[in-house]
Amino acid sequence: MKIIALDNSMLGLVTRCSTKAVLTLLKYQSKKPNGALQVGTLFHHAVANYLSGMEAVSVESTFIEEYEAQRGAFDAWLFMDEHLGEKPQYEIDNLRIILKEWLARHPDFTQFIPGLNIPREWVEINFELPLGEKFKIGKEWYLLVITGQLDALGEEGDELWTVETKTVSGIKPWWKLKFEGDSQNTEYSWAAEQTTGREVIGTYLNAISTAHVPDSTRTCYKHLYADLPQDHEPGNKHSKDHPMYSECGFLHVETEVFPITREPNAVEQWKKDTIYWAKKFVELWAQAGKGIIGATKTRTTGKFNETCLFCDYREWCIRGARDPERAASMMGVNTEVRDVRVGIFEEEAFYAKAK
Repeated sequence: MKIIALDNSMLGLVTRCSTKAVLTLLKYQSKKPNGALQVGTLFHHAVANYLSGMEAVSVESTFIEEYEAQRGAFDAWLFMDEHLGEKPQYEIDNLRIILKEWLARHPDFTQFIPGLNIPREWVEINFELPLGEKFKIGKEWYLLVITGQLDALGEEGDELWTVETKTVSGIKPWWKLKFEGDSQNTEYSWAAEQTTGREVIGTYLNAISTAHVPDSTRTCYKHLYADLPQDHEPGNKHSKDHPMYSECGFLHVETEVFPITREPNAVEQWKKDTIYWAKKFVELWAQAGKGIIGATKTRTTGKFNETCLFCDYREWCIRGARDPERAASMMGVNTEVRDVRVGIFEEEAFYAKAK
């Protein structure tokens, strides 16, 4: 029997575009990644460190160290002046303001969410859990194992909740709505129930906007000097009541914690959907085994659901005409090392490595 190990990220790729899923398995990436994923990872680490008991000042210094370390871990494009000129929100000074404000709004890590107790050992929980019964494709038997990492678990009285940190360019009503039926949060609720043997009520979303913090000398009419610390010396020559954006920029940082609950039948439907797409993954895994030639044999389903618009591989797929000989020159290499296992493994080897 073989083990199909899948996390939510790969499941999402399989559902959106077969070509993108295979190219991801082959470790290709854009030559000019936009940085959102790397920035999100930085904030995930920072929140995890804080919930694990690290002092705020150490959380901030570790965040800066990890940012600097990424210069050598990822494509230099992420830190080139040209890229940061296009995306000033990813400059360390901007990200540092956002993190400092998030920490200031949650001064007690034990009460990060009022009333929710998050034990330190419940922060960043890796899981590999079998889903359903084994099934047969052709002559081979398979068992699906769902892999991933819970950001945190917390207790609110007798109720158990998962906690997930999400970074986004702006916290909009439509963005919050998408989590009501989001696969990842359903998966994580199921994983938490399997891990603890307890019912999970829902998920607390810890949303952090990584948008550029306004810092101009223009007058901000949203805030008053009364909104700033008492020891702040007003510096706006054009208004005695309203500060400049450079004075109140930190107040424009968007952060929000909000709950998401699930209908009782949501997990059961998620199980059926996941097993369906896992069978599709078996086909794509075989294509990935053929290298870049295999990628050319897949369907570009992204063109039917607008996934191509922001895809890392659009240059090769569209302008490169999916030419295998142009793959190396039009795409970069993803060197990220992940803790979560994804792929198809022989049963004995999979569980031997787990030990």
